[in-house]
Amino acid sequence: MKIFEDEDILLNLSYLLPFISSLFGDDISMLVSDREKILKVVRHDTSVGNSYGEGHSLPTDIPAYKCMQENRTVVSNISKEYFGVPLKAVAAPIKNRDGKIIGSIAIGKRDWGNDIDAHAEAFVSSFNEISNVVENVASGIQDVAKSSNDILNEINKTNEDMKKTNEIIDFVRNISKQTNLLGLNAAIESARAGEMGKGFSVVSNEIRNLSSSTSQSINEITTVLNNLRLSVESITGKVYENNQLFEMQAANIEEINSSIAELNNTAKLIKEIAERV
Repeated sequence: MKIFEDEDILLNLSYLLPFISSLFGDDISMLVSDREKILKVVRHDTSVGNSYGEGHSLPTDIPAYKCMQENRTVVSNISKEYFGVPLKAVAAPIKNRDGKIIGSIAIGKRDWGNDIDAHAEAFVSSFNEISNVVENVASGIQDVAKSSNDILNEINKTNEDMKKTNEIIDFVRNISKQTNLLGLNAAIESARAGEMGKGFSVVSNEIRNLSSSTSQSINEITTVLNNLRLSVESITGKVYENNQLFEMQAANIEEINSSIAELNNTAKLIKEIAERV
């Protein structure tokens, strides 16, 4: 007879549970259980999952089970692994007329504070990762900018060396002119000497040929060096532009870092508030 009475109490509560739950609003869920399994579940909050439904064994670490073990009303949080979302629940043992615990009744509401806390923690973690990535990018830009400055310094040294090369070419060009003049004078003197100056005429011709060949080579070298100078100037301009761009990017990254720091502080504040809820 007692077993029938116990079952009757639980069955009646299970039948009345939808009506009882409607008194608490649309964002709650309720369940009735016996000592071992869930008998009835009512979910008004559609975000609450149905992984634990009627007929499932009662998890041992939720309030509905603990209240029977401790013979008292239990208030605690339920992790989202059971019903898909975190819940804050209150559970009380159900007793028969003899005072024997025969089951439990529990009411749960979504724990938004826990949700906010989890999201805030993920938010902080994500921003920490973003901050690390930005710092790595900033460090890379600084390294590239330093390398670019080193290249610019080497190019400036090359420009200085090319100026010295121009001085050498001018010096050789003057020698070539003097040599040509010397060959011309030698040819005049050879013509005056007649037969006696024929041998000297050959030497003067060779001197003039050498002067002409040297002058031509100098012109070719000058053309090559001028082209090289133009290329170096073009490279210098591009490196300088890149340096300007690197400086702008570095400034932008500083602003991004500052914004990330502010958002990170906001996320931490949200997390602290959520922990108090």
